[in-house]
Amino acid sequence: MDINYKRESVIYICFVILLILILFYIPIYSLKIFQGDSIYAQYKDYFEMFSSLVVFIIIGLIFSMIIVSIFI
Repeated sequence: MDINYKRESVIYICFVILLILILFYIPIYSLKIFQGDSIYAQYKDYFEMFSSLVVFIIIGLIFSMIIVSIFI
């Protein structure tokens, strides 16, 4: 694979990671900080499950970035 394609794919994966953080994780984190225990306490299990899902997605994207940059 050409070096420019590797660089572009790594940049796209970094953009996807940033997009996931902005769209999903930051609103949950800010909801936890600003709303206190009112809404967060009711749906605590769902928020923790969703945040762990986002972490697993980001870890998978980082591994795919490593695979693209090394093996392809």
